[in-house]
Amino acid sequence: MTHRRSLVVILSLLSTLASTASASPELATWEGDAITLARPLEFEIDSHELRPQAMPVIESIRDRLRERPGVRVEIQGHTDPAWVCEHCGRRLTQDRAQAVLVALVRLGIDRDRLEARGYAGTRPRRLCDGLRRRARRACQVGNRRIEIVIRPSR
Repeated sequence: MTHRRSLVVILSLLSTLASTASASPELATWEGDAITLARPLEFEIDSHELRPQAMPVIESIRDRLRERPGVRVEIQGHTDPAWVCEHCGRRLTQDRAQAVLVALVRLGIDRDRLEARGYAGTRPRRLCDGLRRRARRACQVGNRRIEIVIRPSR
């Protein structure tokens, strides 16, 4: 009985170590004047509501901001220029950037360090015109994003 209990304890410890060791790499890293995300923040379709799987990325952004307490950032919301309604795209990207800001404030980041701004499709990573349907869709997905960039000090 003692050996069996010891084996259970050892297996439990190994399981804990394995899960800790296999933790994902940093989901947000400083690169120059921006925080780069290892994966996109996910929102509900046509909504500013963050999906639950976005929280580890938000927590990693919080951790990066804690590394540089004096830095102020702009949370930028972007979409694809092909968005049907420019006003709707600007509103959605603003609301998504604001949702990220609110999540960071709830995690303890000072509100005065953050600004949310929606750019709609005015700053695409790449232009998708002329691409075939599947390639165009993949291109458009790359334009739908949140970026975190350092703002100049006041």
